[in-house]
Amino acid sequence: HLEQWRTYLLQFVNNNRHLTLGFGIWRPLSRGSVRLSSSNPFTAPLMDPNFFGNPQDLVAMVRAISIGLKILESPYLAPYMEYSKLPVPGCEFCQTGIPLSECYSYLKCVAQTLTLTAFHSMGSNPMGNASNVQAVVDTRLRVYITNLRIVDSSVFPGVVNANTNAATMM
Repeated sequence: HLEQWRTYLLQFVNNNRHLTLGFGIWRPLSRGSVRLSSSNPFTAPLMDPNFFGNPQDLVAMVRAISIGLKILESPYLAPYMEYSKLPVPGCEFCQTGIPLSECYSYLKCVAQTLTLTAFHSMGSNPMGNASNVQAVVDTRLRVYITNLRIVDSSVFPGVVNANTNAATMM
């Protein structure tokens, strides 16, 4: 879709009369993974964010986008806002007459096409007691099998509803 993307993005070049809406899921049910790709510490790990691995996350994202668009379609904002005339490349608008906020097939495609990370990965080395087989570190951040401490957001046993930096510094 290279040419479609070029055409799509050109409408925003030198155009300061547009806005972008961003949506996020604060408590995703999907879980990704980080695995070693080799024993060489300079080789990048294999990272799979597994976006929408749990179908409920995709449903939640489409609902959020739909609500955001309904606000833009409201009588209060509609006179001042309009959508891009071009669909996101690889996605198709629904038939004419259906508001974009109700075009769920399009919104699902957009979510799956444009989803990205905010680089707030966490939980790959969760904290817990020694009887928890998922736990990697104890409550003092000591790794169970070595004399090493991990002090980053990977020790969070769950997702936090805040910037991970603040919780990590605590």
